[in-house]
Amino acid sequence: ARTAGFGVVFVDVDSDRSTWVTYFDAAGRRLARVFAKPGRLSFVGYVNTEGDPTIARVEINAGNVPLAGGIPDGAELAGGTDADVVAMDDFFAAEPTPINVVAAPLDDNVADDDQGFDADNIDDDDNGDFVNDDGVAGNGPEDDDDDDSSDDDD
Repeated sequence: ARTAGFGVVFVDVDSDRSTWVTYFDAAGRRLARVFAKPGRLSFVGYVNTEGDPTIARVEINAGNVPLAGGIPDGAELAGGTDADVVAMDDFFAAEPTPINVVAAPLDDNVADDDQGFDADNIDDDDNGDFVNDDGVAGNGPEDDDDDDSSDDDD
């Protein structure tokens, strides 16, 4: 699916360039990269106002160390930078729209598909009788009238 807009709330952003969202279209082209401003709560969002919804994928970078990585927020890292542990809270998206829609005919001539649907094993008139691939009628896809249970009390 794709959407015209997507946003996320970040918690405890300390550094200007540690947290961002990158937006991509369906062909994988980068539309935008938006950085979060430092603050207790920071919102990053992007809305495409030029016609059809174009955002098909986002990549989120939250901080410069993993949230559960065992490194405390503000600890000095190699290279002299400080750890910026950032969490994500709420996510927002505009109404999603399908990228590709493939319509299938809804009639008895539908061929078997790759998902295991067997067009020959259907009950056309809702009377409870099914016809399997061999043309044999029954009461359902697994028609078995044999009752192997026994009531013998020996």
